Amino acid sequence: MTKKIFEFIVLDLFQAGLNWETILKKRKGFKKAFSNFDPKKISKYSDKKIKN
Repeated sequence: MTKKIFEFIVLDLFQAGLNWETILKKRKGFKKAFSNFDPKKISKYSDKKIKN
């Protein structure tokens, strides 16, 4: 899975119930929280990191 596809999936999931403008304004924060939308890095997150 490419980072771009993963980014779209993440943003779409968080968009539920919100408008896209809100999500896109917060995109930088999502990018930081999700390790630049890198699924390989995220798959190695510890339980502690996931809970925080």
